[in-house]
Amino acid sequence: MKKLVLASLLLFPSFAFAEMDINIDLNWAPPTENVDGTVLTDLSGYNVWYGFSQGGYTQSINVADDTATSFTFPVNGIASGTSIFVVMTAYDLEGNESAYSNEVVFGPFIETDTTAPAQPQVNGTATIVLCPVGKTCVL
Repeated sequence: MKKLVLASLLLFPSFAFAEMDINIDLNWAPPTENVDGTVLTDLSGYNVWYGFSQGGYTQSINVADDTATSFTFPVNGIASGTSIFVVMTAYDLEGNESAYSNEVVFGPFIETDTTAPAQPQVNGTATIVLCPVGKTCVL
């Protein structure tokens, strides 16, 4: 019976952490030259790449603004303990895309329980274990 109860607790825990919605705020210095060292004159925008493991960028967001130096984007449904790994690329008017930037890690995002437990209910009994000689002790 104990094994059955334990198994049901593992399948149906009595507590659960909700998923979190977060915003990632990025800022960067735009590139000023091409990979061959020539002056960059046709920057067109950026791609923000992110994922949930180092080097595992599975999602991207286009920032089609060549003057941008910051960007905020939401990531919804993050489980407690999750980290987000982010890199960027720049691209020019012809669609040439740079290599990944340095990787930035956000998190792990940890949900904490801030709800206090209910107050305890105290019950009990008292007994007299010693009464002075010649006195009557009553509860």
